[in-house]
Amino acid sequence: MDHPLIRRRAPFDLIIANILAGPLIELAPALDVLIADGGSVILAGLLGRQQDAVVAAYRQHGFRLSSASGSADWPTLHLIRRARRGHQRPVRTTGRTSQPPGDFGTW
Repeated sequence: MDHPLIRRRAPFDLIIANILAGPLIELAPALDVLIADGGSVILAGLLGRQQDAVVAAYRQHGFRLSSASGSADWPTLHLIRRARRGHQRPVRTTGRTSQPPGDFGTW
């Protein structure tokens, strides 16, 4: 998710991930940054008993569960990114600021 090309092309309207529950949970903060308001994330590859933990991780980042389909043993989750409130800083591709740490600028 940190690849410069991915960061440059963000935000995305749709992201699909078909991997295990652990990595899906770890990816929640990264997908939050990459998905557009109202965008969809389709998650698969998790077990039914892991669904609640995965949904909870994404809920903390402003996603809501739209639907769960597939079998009870292997669900597919459709989550939608809620609209962010207030001003949002643009995502920097380097992850660094132009100011030294502790420098909050002048007023």
